[in-house]
Amino acid sequence: MTYSTVDTLYPQSRPLHKRNRTVAALGETQLIDLSSSVLYVGWLCAVATFFVYRYLTMYGDILDSTSLWLILLVAGIHMVRAVFIRQDPMSPDVFFVLFFTAFHFFGHVVMEMGFTYRDTFLVPYVDELNPALLYSAAFLVLFLIGYEVRNLVHRQVVIRPMVPVSPLLTNLAQMIFYLSLVMMLIGVARSGGRVLSVQYENSMYTEGATLFREWAVGKGMATLAIFIYVAASIHAGARLFQNRAFLVLVVIYLGVVFMSGKRGGFLAAALPPLFLYHHFVRRIRLLWLGLGLLGFIMVIPALRYMRADAGSYSLSRLAEGISQTESPILQTAAEAGGSYRVVNATMHYVKTDGLQYGKSYFAAIAKIVPFLGGWAANNFGWISPAQWITLRHQGGGGGMGGSIAMEAYLNFGLWGLFIAVIVGYLYRSLYERALCAPTILKTFLFCAATLGLISFSRGGLGSLTRPLVWGTLMIIMLDRAARRWGRVTTGDEGAS
Repeated sequence: MTYSTVDTLYPQSRPLHKRNRTVAALGETQLIDLSSSVLYVGWLCAVATFFVYRYLTMYGDILDSTSLWLILLVAGIHMVRAVFIRQDPMSPDVFFVLFFTAFHFFGHVVMEMGFTYRDTFLVPYVDELNPALLYSAAFLVLFLIGYEVRNLVHRQVVIRPMVPVSPLLTNLAQMIFYLSLVMMLIGVARSGGRVLSVQYENSMYTEGATLFREWAVGKGMATLAIFIYVAASIHAGARLFQNRAFLVLVVIYLGVVFMSGKRGGFLAAALPPLFLYHHFVRRIRLLWLGLGLLGFIMVIPALRYMRADAGSYSLSRLAEGISQTESPILQTAAEAGGSYRVVNATMHYVKTDGLQYGKSYFAAIAKIVPFLGGWAANNFGWISPAQWITLRHQGGGGGMGGSIAMEAYLNFGLWGLFIAVIVGYLYRSLYERALCAPTILKTFLFCAATLGLISFSRGGLGSLTRPLVWGTLMIIMLDRAARRWGRVTTGDEGAS
């Protein structure tokens, strides 16, 4: 069965809880006219050209407010187009645009509106004020171009039913999760509980790396186990979280990650399974998405309040932070400049240190093998972009984070913008393949790639490589074991 490529993969109503849900939905959806897509891509190309030109010519210590409001317009149009025209508020590109825009531009929005003043935290180097803004803006637009071009060059997709798996795979995923929790507890015990603090996690740049390993590896494995469990449940046609004890432990795990102050880690662990639920099980209403986002915004300043005092992570401390916070939305917007900050600082230090020409990407690949990353850093200087800028700007200590745009500039300068086109194109390709011809591997890869897409606003390629490779190997081995020892059922048999 073949249809034209669609800009929305699901209609407004989704009554099915079956393995052939994707086929039924694609058959009912409304197609976006080709000419409108071409015009949209052409407009994006014009905007990207404008940003690159301004990047090459715009300097000084006065913010280019025209470009700032233009990139906000671009982001707004893309999200409106996805939510109201494609009728899919949980399209992954929507969340990438939302997070990227928030962490790169909202700090400047608050300053332009007069709610706060420019400081050295957001703009450490005034000479790079506009170049950092314009490079980030061009990167976002080029990502959207790559994402939309995939729709233009690949106008035919083949719709296939979902490939079923054995329900035993869900049990094996739960076992991996339990073992991961044990590994995390070992890390907690060895460190005396210090790994529960984000300040201690950041100390891995200078100390504590040995005690950090069990906690970090266990946490990564637990997140992958959740992804595999959700994907396997969908393909087996089983209800999610029938095991209430497992559900409780998952909630506790996510709560620990959240309360430790790792906001990005919490989103990266919690959102990808929600994407799978939305696309394969039941559509999540826009109202609930909005309320969830608003609640998270309200809590962000309180988490910052907790992070200011190492070792004081508790529900009472969180409540105290909420009560102490005035105008949490404005404070969140003011704080949401961490990614712009690292782009700004990177442009300054590249002038003296030079470009890395792929070193951070090699470091991301080395990170796939446990503990190989440290050896590569010591022998070849391959370190993550977050480590690089933290050591240059602060000399170590708490991590500054990173950004996919910052990593692209660190390695290739202006030419790094082409990485945005490649990432957008490849992700749209994976998104379509996972929904149009779903296998357990494609569904997991879609979930893991979404983790990377969310993390890219505050991290680099290293946030994706290990989960992608480890998870792929895990799901191949677990699926083979489940098919050998268990009975494969179709989604129609297991669905309720």
